[in-house]
Amino acid sequence: MAEEYKRYKTIHHTKLQELDDAITKSLQMGWQPFGSPYIVTDPQGPMICQAMVSTIGPMGATQGK
Repeated sequence: MAEEYKRYKTIHHTKLQELDDAITKSLQMGWQPFGSPYIVTDPQGPMICQAMVSTIGPMGATQGK
């Protein structure tokens, strides 16, 4: 039975529009949101984050380049 491997990344920006643009680009590359957006405190101010996931499937099939 072939295994699937998952890759994770977090997109983060201080401006909502920049986060939206980065998420849109990642969606076009096969990544999917993982959970809800969240905010963290950074020395430069609040940072908006979104975790993303990509699956590398059986027989070398890849999503999320």
